[in-house]
Amino acid sequence: MVPCPRCGEPLDLDQGWCQHCRSERLRWLTVLLKFGGLGLLIVLALGLWQRQAVEEAWTEFTAQIDQARNPHIRGVNDNAPLPSPAPSPVVVPIATSTFVFIAGLSDPPIARPLRTTPRHAQDPASAAEPPAEVPNATPPPEPGPITADERRFYGVVYDALTLKPVAGARLSFTMNGNEHALIATTNARGHYQADLFINTVDRVAVSISIKVPPGYRDGLIEDKDPPVRERVLSARRRLIEETSPDELEPVLVYVHDAHRLVALDLVLIPVIQRAKMSAE
Repeated sequence: MVPCPRCGEPLDLDQGWCQHCRSERLRWLTVLLKFGGLGLLIVLALGLWQRQAVEEAWTEFTAQIDQARNPHIRGVNDNAPLPSPAPSPVVVPIATSTFVFIAGLSDPPIARPLRTTPRHAQDPASAAEPPAEVPNATPPPEPGPITADERRFYGVVYDALTLKPVAGARLSFTMNGNEHALIATTNARGHYQADLFINTVDRVAVSISIKVPPGYRDGLIEDKDPPVRERVLSARRRLIEETSPDELEPVLVYVHDAHRLVALDLVLIPVIQRAKMSAE
């Protein structure tokens, strides 16, 4: 003899349920089949309630985790003032994606790797290139032919100490004290060219002055033999120290009919303190 699994009444070994429990079971099955739609609604309602309960439990669990990680987070019934926040640590992103997936509550997310390089990355080769060094000044080549009434002045203007060309220098050319002047500006290599119209065979005095750029003394000197660019550094320093203001007057050149092309290199004297010049 074995007991009934529901009411405990003694049964034979080949009987699974007693007659009373079997009748009750068939009655409940009949009710469920009769009211199948209502039973389905009940099942759905129980499923939604269970999902809401799970979500509330997960929210409470994550809040407890955050409270444990950061004790400065205030609770629901905590009215105590917040302490001064600590400095935020620097977070370095890594090339991975972290996510949490709860079975039954949402679809599994897709892991996407984070971008590890900037959108506009600079070319390392171009970033490592040093700025191009300006070469020392060199005289320009002899210009082409001119008419019989022209006198062409050409040359280079450069720094007496560094020997670098002076770009953007404005040269003024006047003849025999005339008020009208011809203006010529040096290019990036320090080269200039000025064409003067002289309709006489007599000797003409041409005065050359300059509007000096910042960092140079007023006036200029003619680059005589030997040229300043061929002198050693100590000789150039001595020239800068010994050049007086009277020597920086406008350069005066006399030309006549035989002088059609006049090569004239000009030198500017930089303003340099003695202590800095000694250190160099």
